[in-house]
Amino acid sequence: MLEPMELVKFDETEEEYTQTIIEYARLNHWLVYHTWNSRLSEPGFPDLVMIREFAVIAEIKSENGRLSKARWNKKHTRLLPGQDDWQAALISCSGVVYKLWRPSDWEDVVATLGQGRHFI
Repeated sequence: MLEPMELVKFDETEEEYTQTIIEYARLNHWLVYHTWNSRLSEPGFPDLVMIREFAVIAEIKSENGRLSKARWNKKHTRLLPGQDDWQAALISCSGVVYKLWRPSDWEDVVATLGQGRHFI
């Protein structure tokens, strides 16, 4: 069996790193939801929702990636939430663990999702 630190490469793309986290979460018996095509979903919603004894909602970024900001839709009739809006809202929710994970945060991924770990 691979050691957790053997699973991640620090130069992974955001998509590759997301897949690595999904695989690690499933190895540790988490239910994982990931929207593969977000074009018709609510803008800014985080990449992963993972459920086991509690809920972890995570935004995945490359090492230098930034959270999106709110913006107007094309018709300028609705202000669409940015990833930073979702982050602020989810951090304030009790019972939800919000994470912003980059490849350099792999140890936190392991600590949060590891087998038998209880994070709250």
